[in-house]
Amino acid sequence: MSRLSPAARAIIDNDGTTVLVSAASTWEIATRARRGGLPGAVDVSVDVMACLHS
Repeated sequence: MSRLSPAARAIIDNDGTTVLVSAASTWEIATRARRGGLPGAVDVSVDVMACLHS
């Protein structure tokens, strides 16, 4: 289930949109993935750009 509205997803998917992610967010994702609490994050850590464009 996505927590993003269709409008928000369309904006993020637009090639003209710059998406910024804080260092704290990436640290939290990595920590949760390492502890097994965020299984989907392993795919993101392997190839961030491919996950953003999928």
